[in-house]
Amino acid sequence: VAMALFLEECERFNITPSQYQALSGIYTYPGIAQSALGRLIGQDRSTIGLVVKLLLDRGLIRMTTNSNDRRSISLTIEDAGKQMLRKVAPAAQRMQERLLAPLPKANRAPFMAMLTTLLDGHGALIDPAHPPSKVRRETHTE
Repeated sequence: VAMALFLEECERFNITPSQYQALSGIYTYPGIAQSALGRLIGQDRSTIGLVVKLLLDRGLIRMTTNSNDRRSISLTIEDAGKQMLRKVAPAAQRMQERLLAPLPKANRAPFMAMLTTLLDGHGALIDPAHPPSKVRRETHTE
């Protein structure tokens, strides 16, 4: 439902939810590693690679390779990317309002708080004071 609403509201900007999330993440965390960006927005390695390539091709972001470690790539937003975020923001806000519209207004903030608790419980929240630099690898044993 959220994706369909996003596409309806943002169709004229030619941007997908994943691209918008990635652009927002790069804006929020300048210099973020591509792998950390994938974790931040919940995308696997191949998907985030494709999303980053599309944003690079559109001139919305810049990729810099670390001279000490060629495998380390950092991403920053270009002016065109900042302009895109400013243009899309009102449509993204309308999408969120439409998504939450079926909930009574009094339940919206508690609902969002519960979603935050759920994400936190799965280690999927990022502390803005400590931007992600690496993908956390979890091991599961049975």
